[in-house]
Amino acid sequence: MTSSLSSRSDLGESPHQPSAPDRAGLLAGGHRRGKRKALPYEYRRAVSSAYYGLFHAILLAAAEIAVPPTVGGRDERLLAPRWVHHADVAKVCGWVTRIASLPGGHATAPRGTGGDRVWPLFTIPSGPGQRASAVPLFVQDLAQSFVDLYLARQAADYDHLDRFDKSRAIALVDDAKQALDLLSNNRGDAYLERMLSLVVLRASRAS
Repeated sequence: MTSSLSSRSDLGESPHQPSAPDRAGLLAGGHRRGKRKALPYEYRRAVSSAYYGLFHAILLAAAEIAVPPTVGGRDERLLAPRWVHHADVAKVCGWVTRIASLPGGHATAPRGTGGDRVWPLFTIPSGPGQRASAVPLFVQDLAQSFVDLYLARQAADYDHLDRFDKSRAIALVDDAKQALDLLSNNRGDAYLERMLSLVVLRASRAS
């Protein structure tokens, strides 16, 4: 699947690398493999590819904020994602999912929410001196999907004791596809744009 933010070439994908939904068909016995049963490494590669599709789509969306059309062209915008590390996106998405999961109101930023500089961006007043999450469900789902895929990709690439079977691989690939849809269909939402802006700021802080 290709995000509406860019073409497949913008994502740096090889023409031989399936997008997330294509990979799901491949695992299910698509035409590229005929009836041959997938090998264990193919399940791992599918999970890794699904993660990278979402990772690059988020980077390109963040790059549109860092280098808008008024200050740079396509070439400059495609350089911006090089600033961002995988852990930068995972950290920001972790803050968002933590904030979204908190019940009730809180007087100060709870642990794991990015502190007092991040907490107000994703909360609204909920009582005297308290704030509660205002994160839309789709932003929470997108952020959680990234965190899940980030961890799964690390296991798929480096943990040879972890098992990746067909059902697990397809579930993760489908999760990536849904997350890509959430990203491309909701650009302009204030909370999504704030999350993407924090990706840029986090990367700048780490560089």
